[in-house]
Parts: sequence; structure tokens; C-alpha cells
Amino acid sequence: MTNTASYLPRGQRFLNTIFTRMVLMGMIPGAHLIRVPGRKSGVMHTTPIFVLKYEGHRWLVSGFGQSDWVKNLSAAGWCILIHDRLEERVTVIEINDLQTRAPILQAFARRSPVGDRGFSIKRNASLEEFVAIASHHPVFRIEEDDKHD
Repeated sequence: MTNTASYLPRGQRFLNTIFTRMVLMGMIPGAHLIRVPGRKSGVMHTTPIFVLKYEGHRWLVSGFGQSDWVKNLSAAGWCILIHDRLEERVTVIEINDLQTRAPILQAFARRSPVGDRGFSIKRNASLEEFVAIASHHPVFRIEEDDKHD
């Protein structure tokens, strides 16, 4: 990951606050909260996120590649997922191969309620178009973490 500044479009933090409340109320199918330690402070930060189920795995996909949660998750390698008020600690594996990322990005864009927000292409774009943008959108495979209670 590069060390460029975090960037979210105007109003996204406000939308995240609303989205977080909606997730806690169970109003958005597939939506979770991710709690991840800050890469510098270690303080836990919570962000709403859509967990993609694809090809027998669960995935975290970033529409905004330089989001703080992405940088923090990359540094930590683990997070806590919250869904229906249940917490699950998981480890994650960042997927660096762009050819592997592309179909996951495509599935995310098509299945998530706001999946193509942050993408420079439409949700019905071809796989080749997703390969072209894959370097800008980190993807993490979720693994269960049996080492921590």
C-alpha cells in the first residue's frame, strides 16, 4: 500500500454515520460494521462495510482505496466484524493479484447496495474493465481467527 493521504468523497463520513445506525438496526442486508485498530494509535475504529460472499469465501472490498479502514486493516491483518450485534474476530489476507481481484470487484459492484460507489466504472462493466481498475481497490479475504477469544 502507498502512504498517500486518506480520501473520501465529500459527505461520505456523514453517510457512514447514518449507515452505521442502519446496520445496527438490521436494516441493510449483508451490511456489517468493521472494527479495526488504528495503525498508529491502536485505538479501535468502527466503519460500516458490506461483506461480500463469493466463491465460498467472504471478502472485504474497498470502493475508496485509500480509506483509513483499508490502511488500518492492511497494517493489522485482523479486525472484528459486527453483524446483528454479534462480534467475530477474523484475520484477513490482502489479495495483491489484479487478475484475482477483478472478478471479486465485479461481484461486489453488482451485489452491494452501493457497490459501484467509488468505482470509475459502472456495475455492469466487463471483467476487463474491472481488471483495469483493480489496482485502486484493495480486496481482503476473510479467514476465521481461532487463536483469539
